[in-house]
Amino acid sequence: MKFSEREDQNEILLKSSIISIAVSESNPKKFLEINEEMRSIDYQIEEMCFSQSHNNQKVEYFNALNDICYLMVDDIQNNKLYICFRGTRNLKDLLVDAKGFPKISDINGRFHNGFYNRAQKVPKLYFIEKLEQGYELILTGHGLGAAVSANIAIHFLLYRLDISQKYAKKIIFIGFGCPSIADIYFKRNVENFNENFIFIKNENDIVVELLEYISHFIYKSDQNNNSNLEILIDFINGILRDKTDPERTLEKCNQMKAFIGTMAKIIAPEYTHFGTLYKLSRKDGLKEVLNFEFDVDLFSKMFNDPGLLIDKIQDHLIKNYFRNLKNTNYFIGRIDINHRNRKRSLKLSTYLNFEIKEKDIKGLRIIKMRDNTDIVLCINKSVKNTEYLVAIKLTLRLGYKETNGVALYFKNGTYEVLDDDSICFRFNCLNEKIYDKKNNLNIQNFVFVFYSHFNSEPTEVMINTESNKFRSNMKPGSYQKHKLIDNMRFDLLYLHAAYCLHALERMKDLNQNFIEVKNELFGIFESLDFILTEICDKKEKEIVYTKNDLNEMKSLVENYFNLIRIDNELENGFPSHLDYDKVYEYIIKKSRQIKNNVSDNESLYFYEKLYDEEFVNQWSESEDKLIFKLILLNKQLRDILKKNYIFGSIGTKNAGKSKFVELITSQDTKSSKNYTTTQAKAYSLINENDKLIFEKVVIIDYPHSNSNTFSQKLEFIFTRLLIDHIYLIFEAEAKGETDDQTRLINLVKTNNFSGFTILNNKADQLFLSNNQKELEKKKLEFATFKKEMIDNLTKKCVDLNSRSILFTCMDIKISRLNDDEKTAMEGVGVILSERMKRIVLEKIESMINLDFNRS
Repeated sequence: MKFSEREDQNEILLKSSIISIAVSESNPKKFLEINEEMRSIDYQIEEMCFSQSHNNQKVEYFNALNDICYLMVDDIQNNKLYICFRGTRNLKDLLVDAKGFPKISDINGRFHNGFYNRAQKVPKLYFIEKLEQGYELILTGHGLGAAVSANIAIHFLLYRLDISQKYAKKIIFIGFGCPSIADIYFKRNVENFNENFIFIKNENDIVVELLEYISHFIYKSDQNNNSNLEILIDFINGILRDKTDPERTLEKCNQMKAFIGTMAKIIAPEYTHFGTLYKLSRKDGLKEVLNFEFDVDLFSKMFNDPGLLIDKIQDHLIKNYFRNLKNTNYFIGRIDINHRNRKRSLKLSTYLNFEIKEKDIKGLRIIKMRDNTDIVLCINKSVKNTEYLVAIKLTLRLGYKETNGVALYFKNGTYEVLDDDSICFRFNCLNEKIYDKKNNLNIQNFVFVFYSHFNSEPTEVMINTESNKFRSNMKPGSYQKHKLIDNMRFDLLYLHAAYCLHALERMKDLNQNFIEVKNELFGIFESLDFILTEICDKKEKEIVYTKNDLNEMKSLVENYFNLIRIDNELENGFPSHLDYDKVYEYIIKKSRQIKNNVSDNESLYFYEKLYDEEFVNQWSESEDKLIFKLILLNKQLRDILKKNYIFGSIGTKNAGKSKFVELITSQDTKSSKNYTTTQAKAYSLINENDKLIFEKVVIIDYPHSNSNTFSQKLEFIFTRLLIDHIYLIFEAEAKGETDDQTRLINLVKTNNFSGFTILNNKADQLFLSNNQKELEKKKLEFATFKKEMIDNLTKKCVDLNSRSILFTCMDIKISRLNDDEKTAMEGVGVILSERMKRIVLEKIESMINLDFNRS
């Protein structure tokens, strides 16, 4: 049914225009209660809620939802939920919004990315609940706020087929003075939903066109014209706020005339309105039109007539839309009512408020790793409205002085469901801020302050370390490795898996577990090759890929088995031009259609886990089935890479990295000055009886990090995220001064959070002496040397934990040292070979045991 044929058309227009006025006020409820014009209208709004934009200087971080303002009116009597978004208060924000323009849609067409991104940040579960209760959603707004509302409607009608199939007739968008947000191709593909989208434009509203021209001009032009744009936008803002000085209006018009004329000539907006369009006249009211015609010549000539220009700009004001509707008899019987006969106050709904008490907290865990600690807050899943949290501030109150504290912020904007009844929020902090020098916990209280989008005041909860809700435990490197693998793009995932496979393929020992791993990886790559070939050969229209994209991806998989061919390409980036983000978008869209309860901002692995073999085999759409098979293979690949332990040894040339692997594994690595490691190779750990010590553990001996051969460097670059713990081997005499050392440390520290240890080998060279007196001098010199080295490394490598730097002598043949020299070395903390081996084996065993206990 057309909007103009609805019996409740006037009711919807009245409420939509009223709340579009109110939402721009700092307190919409108070405005409706005290404004004289509003008090004379029988708008029949009894209950509303509106979002809060928290502005606390003591809170360093609020997520993007905090900047999005909207209100909701629950029209219980008519089963309607009105949702109205506030537009950009300052049009200067358009300079930022327009930079993200355009978004390529997988439903064929382009639309404004800035408004789309704002709409995506809005939680939508409450809207869906109201639809399921039989409500109609009326999404509305004025100007840029209407553009956000339109994108919410686009999300439900075009991206959520599970919603649109059931509730398409109950989702209506009504926008006042909304700029066009999509191109002609998008318009053609949404014709089935024309009755869902209502665009209303005052016949004299020129700001709609100005916004479009400005958006396109920003997107198309360089930064040199930004000063002119800012003058224009300031000029429009001044008129809209009634702050224009009449004497300066003509001067401004003359200043902008040339710029506007040029802009009108070189920028022809490619975007148009879709849906049902109504032009609003001061005399005749609403009239349906095919398009909003615009006179380009008048666009530039208007600046010759300041009075006409001001009139046309002010016609964009929402109050003028409301008055045009009122003056053309759309609100008969509802205006000029004696306010004594109306309710004087509105009820402010608290349904969307976030409320939490100490009893809702299931637990607080401190998970200590080598350099960092995760603080994990677990709360009951039954706590409502967690999706509206815009900030969580955690204050760590140190020791017993309540005034001392470290502030942390929950920054990623998402939360994780740990099990059926709990949700967790993670904070991260350096260990030095949580533990004292003796490694004891230095915190008495954890104070959480929750800021929610619909709470006017924050909520505070305190947990004491003596509470039974508090748990402190360690987690191994695999904990971080699993998170990295789960969130890894699958082009990067394939590269890591392939290089890992090469290292395992070179193993000589018969570790049955890793023989099976090799076979599984080979099988997955063969299946990938087969599926991609199948998709490339299909004649039907591709949903996600173009044929060239698929050939690129197929070529990428094939090249894994001949890495030399892609070295030059890898030097400048990944060897595929496939639009992986487009693939992600498709997978996520399809997942939300199948699984209605999927939340936003999940990792790709989250979606991969939704599917199994049975689901894929039963899926009827042939093109989709191949994509889902690809998803299953990605999931299998991640699971394989997570179920074993990989340690690594890498360092500078002749520093002793292969000697280290030989020491730990009891295998011959050909460690000598005459032999250079040219390929990564994996070794199992065996004992003196040639028996496996750990079935699921290997150590990879990598080519040295300062190799001039690029293909040798790649072997570490494209497996480092799979490593549970990495040992960096340098010569102690280098004193941490070489760029090769700091470059490698920073690469590992920045990109591998699983833990690492720096071993400064050949420390025995610092203790060679001829007599006891000289040896005592060497001991004193070593203390200074050690301090200088640690200072060198910590200055060049930010936040490097000095406890990860050790001094060693791993040469098994240390007979050249006498007993006094060995004693002196051990006395100042140098670790000799046999002790080094015990330390590493204990490290591996503790990681495996901790993983076992955790599971």
